[in-house]
Amino acid sequence: MKNKISIAATDSTPALEFDMQQGKLSLSGKSIPQDPTLFYGPLMKQLEEYIADPAPETTVDINLQYFNTPSAKYLQDIFQKLEALTENSKSVSVNWQYETGDTDMLQAGKDYQGIVNLSFSYTEIKES
Repeated sequence: MKNKISIAATDSTPALEFDMQQGKLSLSGKSIPQDPTLFYGPLMKQLEEYIADPAPETTVDINLQYFNTPSAKYLQDIFQKLEALTENSKSVSVNWQYETGDTDMLQAGKDYQGIVNLSFSYTEIKES
């Protein structure tokens, strides 16, 4: 059964929206959770279910101001799981947003793009 995950942002975790029926996944804010497995674990479980019965197109919106090393590993895991969909002729696109002048965050997106075979687009946004 397809469903949704919606988690509000905190000081240490990003806002998370995952609409499995629409094929839309969004992370925004800061990702520096004390226990990354506690935060990302449920999402990873839902991703497994989603991959078994995905939407024809999957869109991932990433708008993180900062993420720590454990979060970086989970982001890579998310992208690698979604990469499997492309092997089954499903479309996956990643919209990587970064604040004006934040070349580190832009480079992080490009680094992920170099690791996985997914379509990335980059959008510079003004600081909020």
